[in-house]
Amino acid sequence: MMRRVVLKHITNLYVTNIEPEQKILQLSLPYHQQTLRYINQPIGVAKTEFPG
Repeated sequence: MMRRVVLKHITNLYVTNIEPEQKILQLSLPYHQQTLRYINQPIGVAKTEFPG
């Protein structure tokens, strides 16, 4: 049985005036740093120049 959306509503919540929860920052920092190390690794080396 296929279902479909019949009503939708969104609300943008602005969080510019909210301070981050320090405990959450402390808990997530090692994972964030590990992710940054991973995504900043080279994935390969081009053997020739790219034209253009």
